[in-house]
Amino acid sequence: MRILIIEDDLEAAGAMSHGLTEAGHQCV
Repeated sequence: MRILIIEDDLEAAGAMSHGLTEAGHQCV
């Protein structure tokens, strides 16, 4: 479960770094 959370965090951070617009779209 911890691994999943870490992976999710990494993906979220990557998306934010790549583009806030993309991250927001994925979040929503």
